[in-house]
Amino acid sequence: MVGGGQSGADLFLNALRGEWGEAAEINWVSRRNNFNALDEAAFADEYFTPEYISGFSGLEEDIRHQLLDEQKMTSDGITADSLLTIYRELYHRFEVLRKPRNIRLLPSRSVTTLESSGPGWKLLMEHHLDQGRESTESDVVIFATGYRSALPQILPSLMPLITMHDKNTFKVRDDFTLEWSGPKENNIFVVNASMQTHGIAEPQLSLMAWRSARILNRVMGRDLFDLSMPPALIQWRSGT
Repeated sequence: MVGGGQSGADLFLNALRGEWGEAAEINWVSRRNNFNALDEAAFADEYFTPEYISGFSGLEEDIRHQLLDEQKMTSDGITADSLLTIYRELYHRFEVLRKPRNIRLLPSRSVTTLESSGPGWKLLMEHHLDQGRESTESDVVIFATGYRSALPQILPSLMPLITMHDKNTFKVRDDFTLEWSGPKENNIFVVNASMQTHGIAEPQLSLMAWRSARILNRVMGRDLFDLSMPPALIQWRSGT
């Protein structure tokens, strides 16, 4: 199993429980330095509010990137329940049942090479902290490593008109329209394409209703949906 997020944890637990048959050995590899918990603290949830997005979007680009790095575990960590379940399963297996230790947890490692080896695969790994190099062989390798952003293939003819932060990141306005030099009466709306400008909540479903309402209000040219909010619990910006 390669990947230290929730998907990797779920897959590891299924393999540990023998959902696909009893494995001779299971390895769980993660680039992170531990199998980190999802940040579900009460005030961390405030990142997933329209008020926070409003304050976040007005910050300088380098500050936004810094905040996204700091907040990563609010979306990419493993739930405390999953971690506790895995820990208990491992404890019961090895300390109570005294089964052979055929399971390895391998944090701080990147898979650098994957090559065919007989009926299975050979993985070469590099340790981030001590620069050690390791290898392991497996019949099955499952990558739970997330996704990579890519531009939709329908856009090439419009790309010269669209303003970009970099080659894969759009400049998106507060109302989820792209900055572009096309006709002013025409707009391109995007969702899940503006985490760098709208914050850690942008790829999540938690604000989908608010996001959709804001887009529909813009399309209709009137407030079809009331998006007024009570005073924010936290004053994220100075002078608020």
